[in-house]
Amino acid sequence: MKNIEKDSLLLSQVIPYFHEWLKTRGMREATLRGYKMDINQFQKWLAARSNGPIFVNEINRQHIEGFVHYLTHERKCKPRTINRKINAMSTFFNFLKKKKIVEENPLEDFERVKVPDSERIYLTKEEIEAIIKSM
Repeated sequence: MKNIEKDSLLLSQVIPYFHEWLKTRGMREATLRGYKMDINQFQKWLAARSNGPIFVNEINRQHIEGFVHYLTHERKCKPRTINRKINAMSTFFNFLKKKKIVEENPLEDFERVKVPDSERIYLTKEEIEAIIKSM
């Protein structure tokens, strides 16, 4: 990556470097797989809406907001899923910033989607006693 002009780096070119960097971070395999899927989904979504090459340094907050809108309204993703994708993209752009490929992370201070509180369901005392008796 050192020999490539950073202003002309395509999104598709840096994604494999990000995947390799994640592996060196000691993340679990499931996390690596999730980040890879999320970044690839963003890249495919952006490519489908672009009239040309996607340069990493041209991706901005409006692109991220458009992707979140797509996930929310077209894909009907749940808030936790959307937040996971936002977190994956934020990690991706932090990586690019550390490697001095971009100057800013467009997801810095990006507001996450509100996750509705879900009511927890607990067993009653009688249900617990019934389970113990059946053992």
